[in-house]
Amino acid sequence: MAELLISSITVEGGGVLEIYATETQVGETSSVTFRITTGEDWNPDYNLDLNALFLDYQDGGTSKLIADGQNSLNLNGVTYEGAKIQWDLALSSGSNAGAQGGVTVMEFSVTVNNLTLDDIDGALVGIRATSTGVDMQGSLKLVGEIDIPEPPPVDSFPDFEKDISHTILVFATTDGDTNGDGYYTVKIDDWAGSNDLDADLDAILAYLIENDPNIDAGTQLVGAQIKGGNVGTADNSYDDFWAYDGDSSYTIETIPKTSGSGTTTEIVSGDVAPVDVSQPYQNQVDQTYSYDLI
Repeated sequence: MAELLISSITVEGGGVLEIYATETQVGETSSVTFRITTGEDWNPDYNLDLNALFLDYQDGGTSKLIADGQNSLNLNGVTYEGAKIQWDLALSSGSNAGAQGGVTVMEFSVTVNNLTLDDIDGALVGIRATSTGVDMQGSLKLVGEIDIPEPPPVDSFPDFEKDISHTILVFATTDGDTNGDGYYTVKIDDWAGSNDLDADLDAILAYLIENDPNIDAGTQLVGAQIKGGNVGTADNSYDDFWAYDGDSSYTIETIPKTSGSGTTTEIVSGDVAPVDVSQPYQNQVDQTYSYDLI
């Protein structure tokens, strides 16, 4: 999922501190990575050492929570709408309070496992910062409300000039993998949909989740190989591979074919062996459905 701006906190004399979040799904496990950074118009003379991020997103918690076992990394006494905040989670940036040696951390990221963006929508986020100001003598305890925006529409695939004939979806699961390449591949044949796979993808995935025992809502789509006429790409064909949502955890490489001339396309991941998604790969798909079933 794309990174989203979920909260903005104004710092007097400095500018706007921005909190971004990215949700990642691996199998049935979700995690959220937070990135805290200064905004575009931040005063370059204003320093701050970002020490910790706090979250209040569920019942319970404590107003005296500390991060990384350091008593100085707290948001004690902080209130929101007149009430003390009961923090559930505190995560250190790894920078010691006080910016030892004059080194300040103006941006940091931290990942929380077993968390989704839905879990924190409407929650409170807190930031502990020290060595603040032009003279680096101040400290801050900041609070903002989290508002999860609607994600922008995914535009992973090209809008073909000619009709698509079929597409092969590549999923990061070994369930249903018949040839041992580490992926489950599904061919959607007899295409009767849009010339832009993005327009049909939600309906296709919904059908597969409902009807294919090897795919559920947590199964990761790596991308798709699309066949749609001899126009548009560097090698004058539309049988290339496109990664879904620009997923950077997979590297797309073009390599020479093992026999004959020309090249082939492979997905390379640190976890599984490469999968050949060049045009000849259609003979090795694990499952085929007609578009008429969607």
